[in-house]
Amino acid sequence: MSDNEIGGEPAPAALESQRKDGSTVVSVSGALDLTIAERLDQAILAAEEDGGAIVVDLSEVDFLDSTGLSVLLQARTRQRRDGGQRLSIVGSKHESVTRLLELTVTDELFF
Repeated sequence: MSDNEIGGEPAPAALESQRKDGSTVVSVSGALDLTIAERLDQAILAAEEDGGAIVVDLSEVDFLDSTGLSVLLQARTRQRRDGGQRLSIVGSKHESVTRLLELTVTDELFF
């Protein structure tokens, strides 16, 4: 169990975007909240412009708030509107994040 799952502070946020074989992988770790949500949104928008598949890897995200969730929902809405199936989300291995997605019934939209 991580410190965050027992009431500790979430890990500092980090974001990395890599382009490989025509796809973009955007990896987020730590807290996906107001402090990094704008950077995630910009990384996804840039990947949309580049074309190809987009994978947002949340496997190392240990905290997700409504700001981070909103960025993911907006990205999903854009790709659906544009008729694409290019956006994939790799879920978090942290219970607090998966529980939030279950409670908001957004897990069904992404996985």
